[in-house]
Amino acid sequence: MLFHHYSFNTILKNKEEMAANTIYCSHEFQLISGSIFRSYLMRKRDLFHSRFDI
Repeated sequence: MLFHHYSFNTILKNKEEMAANTIYCSHEFQLISGSIFRSYLMRKRDLFHSRFDI
């Protein structure tokens, strides 16, 4: 019975760690994709400005 209780706690702990890792990874992904999107917009704007000489 003690072993069963221990394994259940371990599973719970691992689930919490997995959830924390998932949140961290998705946050990092948002930061990366955000910076890629920003640089894409900047490049698009530069192309636009150079094409029309504004």
